[in-house]
Amino acid sequence: MVAQGGNNMAGWRGVRTALSLWDGLAGGDPVLINLSENHTFRIDCPDGHKAVLRVHRPHYHSRLAIESELAWMQALRADAGLFTPRPITGRNGALVQAAPFETENDIRHMVLFHFEAGAEPVVSDDLSPVFRQLGALAAQCHAHVETWT
Repeated sequence: MVAQGGNNMAGWRGVRTALSLWDGLAGGDPVLINLSENHTFRIDCPDGHKAVLRVHRPHYHSRLAIESELAWMQALRADAGLFTPRPITGRNGALVQAAPFETENDIRHMVLFHFEAGAEPVVSDDLSPVFRQLGALAAQCHAHVETWT
């Protein structure tokens, strides 16, 4: 589900506070762009740059599982030349941060990524080439993971 026309920031007070865990996000404006198993926010910063914050669903993946996913994403970019999201380390040097989200006791894992410009397909688009590309990318991921440790 993609958010259209505004935020429900009242339920996500912790997002603005969590931005202090990374450099350069002070005063950033979180905009909900997707809500599925995670909350995904575009962060619009006063200096014009953008980032993407993924707030993980509670008790779904451990910090170690998230770190493993990030390591594989980085390896896919470095080893296979795939275009994967680039995570940003927090002030403490870690990729995975933890902070309150909806309430003080609702501690969530969060990961910040560099913003990548793009466009969502529309219903009238011919998606055949996109699905061919997706299949090729999936094959590259499978080939990579067979030898990656």
